[in-house]
Amino acid sequence: LLSTVAIEFLSRLRRFSEAHALLDRIPELSPDDQWFHAARADLFLSEGRLDETAKELARIPAGSLVDAVVSGRAQLLAWQRQFDSAIAVIERKINSAPPGEPLDEWNKILLMEAAYCHEWAGRPEQAKAIFTRALHEINPSNNAVLAPKGFGMPVYLALTYAGLGEKDKAFQQAHLAIEQYADDGWVKPDAEAALAQIQGRFGDTDAAIAAIPHLLEVPAGTTHVDLRYNPLWDPLRKDPRFQKFCQETKP
Repeated sequence: LLSTVAIEFLSRLRRFSEAHALLDRIPELSPDDQWFHAARADLFLSEGRLDETAKELARIPAGSLVDAVVSGRAQLLAWQRQFDSAIAVIERKINSAPPGEPLDEWNKILLMEAAYCHEWAGRPEQAKAIFTRALHEINPSNNAVLAPKGFGMPVYLALTYAGLGEKDKAFQQAHLAIEQYADDGWVKPDAEAALAQIQGRFGDTDAAIAAIPHLLEVPAGTTHVDLRYNPLWDPLRKDPRFQKFCQETKP
């Protein structure tokens, strides 16, 4: 467990060569272990090595429902703009959940991602329906303040409001998440990135782009690779200032 946390920690700090070296030294993992291939795929993806990511994930059974495997496959497919394939991977995972029970944290995030994939694929009505379900799953009380724990769900709540077009709630929730995680060096950068993505979505391009240098410098922050491939940054993609960040060679 400590080794897996250390690998994720090194990856978030953009210390990819050290993360690869540590992964290769873990004695308890078999070369056939799904987590092993998922972790290696995640490192490749973070470095922008999409072809190698796909090859690593192909070593895992196609029907795998392991959280890290499903998340990695969905992210890769979204970055490759294969939105329908990403949705299929996510739906298989969500449909495996016990009927009538609330979704776990992984599935809540995946549900929100599926909604965005429908939007990016040009299906706004389906996207809206799934965003609405995601909102109910993430925050059943709707207007209640979501506790800052677990997987950083307040950040995903802000992105869900944005998906629904609820501008004021999205901005309010994004700022709240930054405050809630003010002392959390792991989740706060995600909250700050979400705010910039929301600003871009609702047309505040200057503010979104002004935030990027900080996001690229802060530990566990955004990477040039994420800017290059993540569809959540698409509203900024035609701006020459944003394109310059994407052209940087650093991960």
